[in-house]
Amino acid sequence: MKDGTPMLTEDQASMEQTSYDFIAKNNDLFPSTDKSKVINLVDKSVTTKHLNKNLNLYLNKFVKISGDVIDIEEDNIPIGTTAIVYISDENDNTVMAVYPGASGEIFEGDVATVIGVPIANFSYENVSGGYTNTTLFAASFLSKENQ
Repeated sequence: MKDGTPMLTEDQASMEQTSYDFIAKNNDLFPSTDKSKVINLVDKSVTTKHLNKNLNLYLNKFVKISGDVIDIEEDNIPIGTTAIVYISDENDNTVMAVYPGASGEIFEGDVATVIGVPIANFSYENVSGGYTNTTLFAASFLSKENQ
């Protein structure tokens, strides 16, 4: 993630040492296929509104975001399959989660939950010609919600 953050954010951001240290300390949870291993570590008070206001307060915390899958891609890279999923929450705020594994049966239009650590805020050009602000996440857990 440290090397990939500038590429994923179009050179708008880099990974802070705080996030790097948190991931290194919890590397056995990236990925976690068992929600019970990470759900009790989540700071339930944190929303995308908090992340947009002051991301630095949450760089060493697990955060849970649920919402509509706007886009999802998988790629095979040298370290294995990696999924990148964009999720829009109930406040229309988005996160871009990088999950070190396959995403299973999660597709665009589904409702999904991601648990991970925030890395950086950045913006990207959307299909309407404007810009969308988003938070990059290192995802520990990714699942499709029952609809």
